[in-house]
Amino acid sequence: MDDKEKVIGLQKAYADIILNISKEAAAQVMSSEKRAVQYQHELKVAKEEALRMLLHLKKMMDARVNYLI
Repeated sequence: MDDKEKVIGLQKAYADIILNISKEAAAQVMSSEKRAVQYQHELKVAKEEALRMLLHLKKMMDARVNYLI
């Protein structure tokens, strides 16, 4: 094996390493984006639940005020 073949072998090895690192990074980005979408959905659900609870509380307070009048 001469020097040229060694260099070509090293270039292929480095190319494989870079490709694998890129694939891992892409997988992490996709995973992060999926978690972000899940968190956005959970936030939306929490906001809707909070609004529902506030409206229910307002209804209870209005009923109490009307009862006292």
